[in-house]
Amino acid sequence: VNVKLCVCSLNEPLHPPDLSKVPRWDQDFPMVLGMKTKVSELDKGCLFALYRQNESGVSFELANVCQSFRYTVWFDLEVSNMHRSVKTSPKQDLNPGEIQFTVVLLQTRTHHTWRWTYKTRYIRMDYL
Repeated sequence: VNVKLCVCSLNEPLHPPDLSKVPRWDQDFPMVLGMKTKVSELDKGCLFALYRQNESGVSFELANVCQSFRYTVWFDLEVSNMHRSVKTSPKQDLNPGEIQFTVVLLQTRTHHTWRWTYKTRYIRMDYL
């Protein structure tokens, strides 16, 4: 493996998050490829949208940190001068403790200004 591709620390093992409390995203979530993760709370300390933006695009994840709920999430995107990794707006099911990649957006050309916005809709269900 090329050392430049390694995104984890071999000196400090990663531990699963403690789902009994809301993560401190600035401390508990590591930087990925040198980019800090930004977080948006979607539902009362349980459901979060995570994203990382760099000079040529942005990647999105969804996280469910609650033990007692399951979510179905629709992730609606509006983009300008960007390619999507999926053709339609993604719909994802998240069980307790899951983090899932949702979509990646990449600029179409380096000299074009690009922008993105997103909206989420979700259904929360009790998890048995």
